[in-house]
Amino acid sequence: MKTIRSILIILILGILAAPLTASAGRTWVFFKDKGYQTQRDLQQALKTEELRLLPSTRSRLQKVRPAGGLLCEQDLPVFPFYLDAIEKAVQQKPHAVSRTLNAATFLLDSKQMEMVANFPFVSAIQPVRQFKSDPEPLSPQKSNNRTVQDSLFYGDSYLQNQIGNFVAAHDHGYTGQGIFVGMLDAGWDTLQHPCFDSLEIIATWDFVNGDSSVANDPGQLGIGSHGTATLSCMAGLDPGNLVGTAYGISVALAKTENTQSELPVEEDNWIAGIEWLDSLGCVLVTSSVSYYNFDDGSSYSYSDLDGNTAPITIAADYEVQRGIVVVNSMGNRGNYTYPNNKMKVPADGDSVLSVGAVQGDSSRASFSSLGPTYDQRTKPDLVALGSSVKVAVRAPYPYEYSSGTSFSTPITAGACALLLQAVPGLTPMQVQSYLKNSATQAENPDTLLGWGVYDVWRAIQTALSAVPGGEIKPLPANFVILSAHPNPFNSTLNVYLTLPAPGEFTLGVFDLQGRRITSLTSKSHNPGLRTFIWDAKAQSSGIYLIRAGTVWGEKTCKVVLLK
Repeated sequence: MKTIRSILIILILGILAAPLTASAGRTWVFFKDKGYQTQRDLQQALKTEELRLLPSTRSRLQKVRPAGGLLCEQDLPVFPFYLDAIEKAVQQKPHAVSRTLNAATFLLDSKQMEMVANFPFVSAIQPVRQFKSDPEPLSPQKSNNRTVQDSLFYGDSYLQNQIGNFVAAHDHGYTGQGIFVGMLDAGWDTLQHPCFDSLEIIATWDFVNGDSSVANDPGQLGIGSHGTATLSCMAGLDPGNLVGTAYGISVALAKTENTQSELPVEEDNWIAGIEWLDSLGCVLVTSSVSYYNFDDGSSYSYSDLDGNTAPITIAADYEVQRGIVVVNSMGNRGNYTYPNNKMKVPADGDSVLSVGAVQGDSSRASFSSLGPTYDQRTKPDLVALGSSVKVAVRAPYPYEYSSGTSFSTPITAGACALLLQAVPGLTPMQVQSYLKNSATQAENPDTLLGWGVYDVWRAIQTALSAVPGGEIKPLPANFVILSAHPNPFNSTLNVYLTLPAPGEFTLGVFDLQGRRITSLTSKSHNPGLRTFIWDAKAQSSGIYLIRAGTVWGEKTCKVVLLK
């Protein structure tokens, strides 16, 4: 119900509406409160908002909030009548609205800024900061530090999995299955890439252009391949070519960066994006976008990297308070002079898991940005391979190697996903703690490598040992046929699957009428990844079904034989 004060504000400000001038800039407008006049009104709003929570969001909040108090005033939406009043006054809709900051962004000129700042419900206005992103150029470089053992499954993406001991975790059935991950990035130019064939993409949204496509659409702002690359090293699966560190996850993708300009829009896009991912029920968010710009007075200085100044950092930290593991890149400024070699926002957040980069021998990559924060907190938190990481790209090159903390970050987000699969009840800070305690510098963290290179399998075992009963074993989830490759195929087919726990299963080939063509296996197996070969030289061209049966259920994969 509209309050009398709100109605009067809207009527008065409609008369004061001012035209936009050429000097306009995007501006944060912060509000004094959420508009509730009494404690009773506030409590009723909290109850109403709690009823709207998705089950996954409720479960996530229950890990970090006290019983009976899942939501607080900061979780409520911005008061709509405040927004209505400003919309009428400046004759435009907000570009972004943040419940966390209790703020919205508008394109305002100097006169409008002065007018809006005098509204009784406005606490402050502040320009949206102008940033340059910290990109890592993709190039078809050759890597001279590859370890290619076990190449039948990992190919030469083995090293980026092996350094964090993901291979052992995968062998025990941990792939991130059942974990919903959000990604904030610059755009995804080829989600049709073969490594994404088995990836479940729940939702996409373009915060630059305001539509549901995150691809490079004609005539739109922001052309991105960066998202394709970062997503692939976390969630890609193309056996023999590239295996992501958490290839069993499902994802939501938010395009937040306009790569064709340096307009001051990325900060509010990022904040709107992470709140959208929160609303979908994501339990983990990874962002390989870090921002810097010390070229003009509108940028953040080193003294602002205190975890409490940049709106983007404040928003990131608060999402951790809402139960989301937030992972962000440190940036690639390590070779710059002080203080330009420091981490960039929002990696300065005290609850953000900030990730630096190492080379193939686990030594620090020189480009990886340094800590500490301005208030002397240790950053980075962890490091992972960020040099010559194998990633997916658009044709004609299906895969290339690239370097940067943009890739060590989603690799590490994969470690978080595996931990959450093993022990879903972990809070974000517990996830950080288990990974840090498993790392190479756990006893002596520094501002170059933080706590060091983690061991995800060791972290999983430690977390499982704390579960009542103390039994360290893979969870009894359904096994998954990961891939049949190549598909279509000519004569010989490789079938890849994983078993989450010891047990007997059958694997056979059937025609579309359900008749068994052959049996590939029928015996007990240890947990982990398995490869089976179907020699179909005697079969005619057509569609066949690969069917696996276990005590947990049945899975089927469709394949095409072309001769």
